[in-house]
Amino acid sequence: MLFSVVKFIHIFSVICAVGTFFVQYYILIKYFRSEDMAMRRASENIALDAGRILMLPGLLLALITGLILIYINPVYLKTGFALHVKILFVLFVFGSSHMANKRLKNIKAAATAQDEVGVNTNKKKAANLFLITAILFVAIILLIVLKPF
Repeated sequence: MLFSVVKFIHIFSVICAVGTFFVQYYILIKYFRSEDMAMRRASENIALDAGRILMLPGLLLALITGLILIYINPVYLKTGFALHVKILFVLFVFGSSHMANKRLKNIKAAATAQDEVGVNTNKKKAANLFLITAILFVAIILLIVLKPF
């Protein structure tokens, strides 16, 4: 019973984190070249706040519950190399999500200083980080479903 509850919390937190991540990417790209400056600034603030409120705590909760799942059922560590690769990809996801969050903070600081070049540069870098993380999410899902090795 405990295993099922922890697994449900793990899956729910992953869904919240990944969903928020894709919403951030969509909001950032949709208003990337908008003529309405108020909408651009609002989209940047929404992306930053969504990441701070939902994505980062969701990723942290997913990591903690994942470690609890391995602690409850250590047989997972002996199932194959796919779990180890998945854990490595999860660490890369953590790093890239924190880097993307830092870029969003830099966007907000550049917007406050009215530095449009800094805003656009950081938006491009954040969009690239979002794409890298999305590729890692797909790889993690493939490792979970297919268990290739």
